[in-house]
Amino acid sequence: MPPFTSLSRLAEQRAAHDARLMNNRLPADHPHPVERGTAGDALAGLALGEAVRRHVKHEHGTRVREALELGASWSEVAAALDVSPDDARALLRA
Repeated sequence: MPPFTSLSRLAEQRAAHDARLMNNRLPADHPHPVERGTAGDALAGLALGEAVRRHVKHEHGTRVREALELGASWSEVAAALDVSPDDARALLRA
């Protein structure tokens, strides 16, 4: 796993790679010069997406616990996660 980086920084880095990749969809005769994406951008986007996924997954249990300690019900936690209450409880156990 890559060293800890804030979630916003990971998202910012991924957005830069995504922007270059989106430029590949512009026509070759596009009137403004644009930086085209490379295989490196696609691979970096994949790696950064995975880092974001792991970061969020790692925090699920903590956020569930915090919500409950601050007065949220299991039904509210489940609704926030778009899962059943049983699945929300499983996240806390994990």
